[in-house]
Amino acid sequence: MPKFLKLLMIVGTAAMLWVGGSIILHSAAEIGWHAPYDVVHHVAVYVAHGLDQAQDAVEWIVTAAIDGVFGLVLGLVLMPVGARLIGPMWQRLKRFNPLA
Repeated sequence: MPKFLKLLMIVGTAAMLWVGGSIILHSAAEIGWHAPYDVVHHVAVYVAHGLDQAQDAVEWIVTAAIDGVFGLVLGLVLMPVGARLIGPMWQRLKRFNPLA
């Protein structure tokens, strides 16, 4: 069971990075910043170009991989922001909470 749970942890983390990156890229396109989403789409189409039966599958795999890498990079950039900026600010604000 421990090996299964470790595998589940790895797969779950990869899925969260993929979904998070995908949500950010799609949301940016929805609010008018189309460049990142368009780049991902064009790269996926370029990689899958010329494949007959597997074109759609390869396009999806490339898009998912780029979304996951984007989610990982964004998370790595935002972790120090949360640890060094938001965390200390939150701790200071908690001092003013009369219910704490």
